Amino acid sequence: MLDENKTVARKFFEDIYSQGNLDLVDELVAQDYVAHGAGPLAQGREAVKKSIASKPPDINVVVEQQVAEGDQVVSRLSFSAGEETWVGVAIQRIVDGKLAETWRVTNRG
Repeated sequence: MLDENKTVARKFFEDIYSQGNLDLVDELVAQDYVAHGAGPLAQGREAVKKSIASKPPDINVVVEQQVAEGDQVVSRLSFSAGEETWVGVAIQRIVDGKLAETWRVTNRG
């Protein structure tokens, strides 16, 4: 179960966020998903889709490290877009194979 949860978190960042694969949102994100943190927050699948659609087209997110315990996965991330790079940490709660909640912090507002 822990490895499956890590895979869901990894796919969110690498396939949905980096690749812009919006088809995976319905598969991997709970209908009542909530994101907490600085910057624009998403509540629900449609908000996630809008957020992904408005991201910089060249953004790339790499999952550098993951730790899983219970229903939560912590991912250490590196982001790049154009000449800009930044790092972040996300804690994601996964319920029934779908992202239910995310808490995030980055060094980029």
